[in-house]
Amino acid sequence: MKFKMRNLFLVGIIAVLVGCTTTREAVYEDPPGSGNQITNVIFEPDSRLQEGIDRAILVHDSLTPLNPYAPLTRPLVDGVGALLIAGAGLLAAFKNRQANQAKSALGTVVHGIESLGTAGDAVKEAVGKTADIKGTSEITKKLVSEAKS
Repeated sequence: MKFKMRNLFLVGIIAVLVGCTTTREAVYEDPPGSGNQITNVIFEPDSRLQEGIDRAILVHDSLTPLNPYAPLTRPLVDGVGALLIAGAGLLAAFKNRQANQAKSALGTVVHGIESLGTAGDAVKEAVGKTADIKGTSEITKKLVSEAKS
């Protein structure tokens, strides 16, 4: 029973951390000055997480006159907040690494298909048809054009 409760607790913490990350787009030119814009999605800890921790500390501090254990519980509140922020940061770093690896793999596939010349036209057509069916043709075209550069 302890093992199941521990696993349930860990799944809950991971779910909270996943909800505490957000994305933003970063646009840059590659190479600089070329006009070829590349868009990267960057994962980062959500700023609302810090706001929530600040609110918890504020509530704790406002209840200090009523709580005889306030000097003991304040480090716990600070520690939990620090662990949540650190966990969200690590999760965001993991997601960024995963996204960069996927983008690199896509670039390798695109360059491989392009190197086939006319023999790769059938593959290009099949990818285009599949993207149309799945409704992802715009994002597919964008990712392929970024991978070609």
